[in-house]
Amino acid sequence: MDFSSLIGHEIEARQRDAGESTRRRRSRKRRSSTTEEGKPTDGDNDETSTAPSAPDAAPAPAPTDLLDIPREPQSIDEQLQVFDEDPTGLSEAAKIDRLHYLVRQEKYKQFLAAEASATATAITSTDIAHGDHQRLALRVRKFLKSTVLQWQAIEPESPLLKTVKIDFVKLFYKLRAHKLSPDVLTSLATVVHYLQRHDYHGATESYYQMSIGNVAWPIGIRDVGIHARSNDDKTTKAMANIMASDTTRRWMVSVKRVITWCETVTK
Repeated sequence: MDFSSLIGHEIEARQRDAGESTRRRRSRKRRSSTTEEGKPTDGDNDETSTAPSAPDAAPAPAPTDLLDIPREPQSIDEQLQVFDEDPTGLSEAAKIDRLHYLVRQEKYKQFLAAEASATATAITSTDIAHGDHQRLALRVRKFLKSTVLQWQAIEPESPLLKTVKIDFVKLFYKLRAHKLSPDVLTSLATVVHYLQRHDYHGATESYYQMSIGNVAWPIGIRDVGIHARSNDDKTTKAMANIMASDTTRRWMVSVKRVITWCETVTK
């Protein structure tokens, strides 16, 4: 069950209901104003003036809060109960906050389960060319975590390793939450692709391309014609500030440290 989509659809539907309710109230107000202007004076005895007018449709209750409107397929309370949560005593805002938190936790568990069950971890040039970002993010994350564990098994007290682990926290989150831009993910996947092949020169070259804002592709994936260069120039401008963020700069430096360590232990 995609709870995040369910929440989004429910809130959008409630906003539409609220908008329709507002339009109906405005329409009734205009009709009432028109009736008052055309109302006969006391001296008029026109029968039509005393004839009861057709009753308006029953007005929809004005919601004091969008969340007051229960909607299908599930109300907020029912969605909380799916997570074995008791909504009693919680305000509507607190229910929404709690539900968002539970959905995030559920997505995290699902990602970890997918990561644990993934048997194929190799990143091929075809994978990168096809641009399956979800698969690439999963495999990049799993490879880097595995490499960090190997490093820890060999040098458990390494100060450099401790720095890498701290700096990778944000990177692992971005990979899990799919918050890396497609261009950065492509470059990072290319680095990992070369590391898995023990091509440390290719990994280093790809890292430097990424660090200056270019998109790094495995050899043979991108044409070197005029159109390809033009597209890469546009991408370079969009990624020019990739190192401006201190957090990004730190995990990128740690990627280079992983490249260096991998090369050292295989010699």
